[in-house]
Amino acid sequence: MARHDALGIVETATVATILDAADAGVKAANVELAGIRLADGLGGKGYCLFSGVVAEVEAAVEAAVDRAAPSGELLHDRIIPQLHESMRQNLQSDLRFRRRVVLRAAERVT
Repeated sequence: MARHDALGIVETATVATILDAADAGVKAANVELAGIRLADGLGGKGYCLFSGVVAEVEAAVEAAVDRAAPSGELLHDRIIPQLHESMRQNLQSDLRFRRRVVLRAAERVT
């Protein structure tokens, strides 16, 4: 996540739904999948985080919501236009699956 990036958050009731929603979001907009958390300690729920410029994050969240809503599994979605630096640091250090997401993104670049 870059310093001035917006953050988009989508939460669903199931792992399958959040995976599908995250996929729709990254395909619809020029965003980074900044994190994804799947079920572990969440009672089966999942959430994903999109980062990038505000307009792109809005497009990603809209696509993710459009994909998840018909299933009835969409719980919440939010956009934070400019995330505070201390919050950004906390998010980057606490996502259990972040390392795997970052490694996969690096594989796509090479």
